[in-house]
Amino acid sequence: MRVGRSLAVAVLIVSVLQHAAGAEARPDGATRCRMLKLSAIAIRAHAHVRCHARALGVGMSVVPSCLASADARLARVFARADDVGDCPPD
Repeated sequence: MRVGRSLAVAVLIVSVLQHAAGAEARPDGATRCRMLKLSAIAIRAHAHVRCHARALGVGMSVVPSCLASADARLARVFARADDVGDCPPD
């Protein structure tokens, strides 16, 4: 499953970045920005899978508002991550 692989990769990258930053050291702006964005991507992937699973559970097609809600949350988190500063281009 492609979404599952993307989710696993995003979670792994966030874990590596958190570990690289050290438990006591606060990550710099660029690292923190990347961590926030990768976490948001993983959450969005999970939300999309949940939307499709719910739709399959009741025997209907996916509700577009469910997917739109996940996408809107991603946009909000990306905007907040850019405010952290020193955020590399997407």
